[in-house]
Amino acid sequence: KPAKLLGRMADFGKLQGFLMLFQVIGGFLGTLVTGKLREVSGTYTWSFYVFIVMALLACCHYIALEVG
Repeated sequence: KPAKLLGRMADFGKLQGFLMLFQVIGGFLGTLVTGKLREVSGTYTWSFYVFIVMALLACCHYIALEVG
């Protein structure tokens, strides 16, 4: 579906590369935030709460894009 929206496969490759940047940054920051939350609270529970909230936000964003 994304390749059809962009029209050409080369453009889709550029978009995929750009989005990969955010995936790498998110993986790096997620590790740092999880470590800090573990140090502060003494448990990984808050990290899971943050993950759940972020996943719900991502689902809402996907739904908004599909409906709108």
